[in-house]
Amino acid sequence: MTKVLIVDDACEARLIGKYLLRPYNVEVFEASNGKEAWAVIIREKPDVILLDLKMPLMDGFEVLQELHSEAFQIPVIVITSDTSNEVHKLCQALGVLGIFSKPVNLKGFHSTFSNVCQLS
Repeated sequence: MTKVLIVDDACEARLIGKYLLRPYNVEVFEASNGKEAWAVIIREKPDVILLDLKMPLMDGFEVLQELHSEAFQIPVIVITSDTSNEVHKLCQALGVLGIFSKPVNLKGFHSTFSNVCQLS
């Protein structure tokens, strides 16, 4: 079973993420910040990460940098309210497979998520 980690400081966003994943046969883990996410990453070794960028304690960019520096090959889909060109460039440089703005375009999300799950 594919393991998916949803990382967002907003409880509502994590609930929506779980709802979006209902059609898939996946096991969902949650974290409300990057530090919690890193603990889940080490313990559960997720196959896919849905990641917000702006969070307390350890933000999404720090999680991406850690994944990159530790050579973890986990596909990451970023879901954020900041979709500036700078954010896109930084995410691409850190190997992000997809970036979605909040609120999420459901058709695009499902297409990207399906493709990512085929990779893992």
